[in-house]
Amino acid sequence: MKKKILLIDDHPDDYSDYISVLKENYDVDVTAYISTARIKLQPNKYDLIVIDIMMPTLGEDFKENEEDGLKTGLAFYEAELKGKSIPALFWCWNEDFKKDVKDKKWDKTDFLLKETDDEHLLKGVERFCDKFKI
Repeated sequence: MKKKILLIDDHPDDYSDYISVLKENYDVDVTAYISTARIKLQPNKYDLIVIDIMMPTLGEDFKENEEDGLKTGLAFYEAELKGKSIPALFWCWNEDFKKDVKDKKWDKTDFLLKETDDEHLLKGVERFCDKFKI
């Protein structure tokens, strides 16, 4: 049975080629909205979450932790996903966020730099799954 992945990114159409390659080996559910991700996560049915770090803000309650959208994915994980114990792979074009992810020392989390190679997301997910025995 294929592992189930929830990919949360506010611009999934920009990554349709990456997602198509990923879907060859995984059961991938995609959402551009955190509000939709919350609903999809109600029954904890995912083996892995791939989440963009830089997304639209979640609202006033999160504004300080999000840094005006620069760290929305991190703030969402901290506030709502960490307790679900679902492994999370954060991905972003800005490599500076790798340190932010590492400094958190969250269990079963890592960072993947977005690149132009259509297979890089698949390779990153495979490395992540091997590293954490998912």
